[in-house]
Amino acid sequence: MLAERIGRDQFGILWRQIMTSLLKAAHSKAKLNEVIKAVEEDPAYKEIYQKWDGLTLEEMAEAWQKTNALMTKAIYATRPFCVRCGDCCQESSPTLYEEDLALLMNGILDKKDILTLRKGEVGYSPKEGRTVILTEELIKVKEKDGEGPCIFYKDKVCGIYENRPRQCRTLECWNPESFEVFSSLKPLDRRAILAEDHPLWEVITAHEKRCSHEVLSSILENRQEMDQTSEDKALDIILYDLHVRMFMEEKAGMQKEEMDFFFGRPALQTLSAYGYRLEGEEGQPTKIVKIKVNESASA
Repeated sequence: MLAERIGRDQFGILWRQIMTSLLKAAHSKAKLNEVIKAVEEDPAYKEIYQKWDGLTLEEMAEAWQKTNALMTKAIYATRPFCVRCGDCCQESSPTLYEEDLALLMNGILDKKDILTLRKGEVGYSPKEGRTVILTEELIKVKEKDGEGPCIFYKDKVCGIYENRPRQCRTLECWNPESFEVFSSLKPLDRRAILAEDHPLWEVITAHEKRCSHEVLSSILENRQEMDQTSEDKALDIILYDLHVRMFMEEKAGMQKEEMDFFFGRPALQTLSAYGYRLEGEEGQPTKIVKIKVNESASA
């Protein structure tokens, strides 16, 4: 985004300078002059360049975004195939779709390898191509330390490359249009993976009803001080979620690594993501308070 108006000549110099770093990031071996020429010959760029000096700041910002898209298109046209650079693997992990069920059935993926993003959580939506409040449940492969890279990406190699999920096989970083296919695909959810007569389904249903992520997020999204009723409701969700996880581990023998699939990410994790923490004696928190700036800085 441009912060101030610039002249046409400066605009031309700026995008050419940026092209150098973009070309390197794309792992393309094409010559810089060839890619620059491809952009310059594009009718859309010619129109932007001709009209540049007469544009408002807002129009310049929009034109800059279009130019950036033209640069990306020109660069990836020189490398229309996967070079297994690992960039996408290091940024995040894949969402699973219906055909990926076979990976779980065949033991390629295990429940300890995946997690559930519940309806109402903040998460990346492949359909919309951005981070949103999720309107449907998603199942993802876990990421190292909770935020990229994918757990299967080790020593610059994918450990399940020959059996990688649909999203990994379909997405082409050189072709943004490849993302569009996911708007018509049905993502996996827990119901598709677990039979309705699964012995844990009743527990999952009760947990989902008592620990609604939609309710918790709606409370935490309010940046003003929570009233006592809202705080009590949020506290009940968090403590019940903790209780279920402790019970399933201690009494039912469930592995901790599997809980993120069966019950989604801990509600306590959502609390901190919104800038709150619990206060009170260990094991018996009684209050939800805002994290202070100096607390987050020292954390």
